[in-house]
Amino acid sequence: VETVLFYLHRLVAVGTRANASATYRYLAYFSSVTLSRLECLLGDYRASIAALDVIYDPEAELVAVGEDMKSPEELVNSVFSARLSLSYHAGVSYLMLRRYKDSASALGGICVFMQRGFKTGQLRKIPGSEQFSKLFDRMIALLAILSHICPTSFLEDNIAAIVREKHANTLSKIESGEEGYEDLFVFACPKFVNPAVPDYSQALKPGATAVPYGQDAYKLQVQHFMNEMAAHQTLRKMRSYMCLYTSIDVEKLASFNDMK
Repeated sequence: VETVLFYLHRLVAVGTRANASATYRYLAYFSSVTLSRLECLLGDYRASIAALDVIYDPEAELVAVGEDMKSPEELVNSVFSARLSLSYHAGVSYLMLRRYKDSASALGGICVFMQRGFKTGQLRKIPGSEQFSKLFDRMIALLAILSHICPTSFLEDNIAAIVREKHANTLSKIESGEEGYEDLFVFACPKFVNPAVPDYSQALKPGATAVPYGQDAYKLQVQHFMNEMAAHQTLRKMRSYMCLYTSIDVEKLASFNDMK
């Protein structure tokens, strides 16, 4: 992992220098997408978002694409697989950083584009299209989480309808106090990786438990997410009371929530 990180950082650094060749600039921008993905899988969500700064830099030089000149963002968006990877992993990172509206914006935009592509059949012409529908369903699950913890009208009507169609029962269970967040997140989250090298000597010992490599990293991120959602239970209860009253004393609101 360290070697991959080193080369990705190096490619981004070389390609974003002044007077860098077009080839290195291409490598830099697409390496930043891969770097963002890797940082997300490692659980370093701030670094995952920071890796995209070179793409969204307003002062970045335009890149020649044929006879056209494109910004780095337009260049990445012109390659659908890169755009999809960027949007999905940025959405996950924003979610884990509690930047819920940014997460919904990243995921909602790509879902609208994909839904149109599914209808027209345009996405079927792209290599790897068999995986697009699976990733679309995972992003819809993330949007279901976001629509519940941040109930504002940030989704397109057609995407909101898909969220309700696929996950209405799960969201109803959550609303009634049952578990449901974990199931949605486990289905939608990426396959987190462990940066540490496995201890092969322990694995080869007689009677050693066969634990899949990387499960510790996966369980840690799921637990981190569930800790965040536990904090939202009190907020949801408080929000429901505030919707019932046009005005309410702090003392009364605290008594409803068993707080002094």
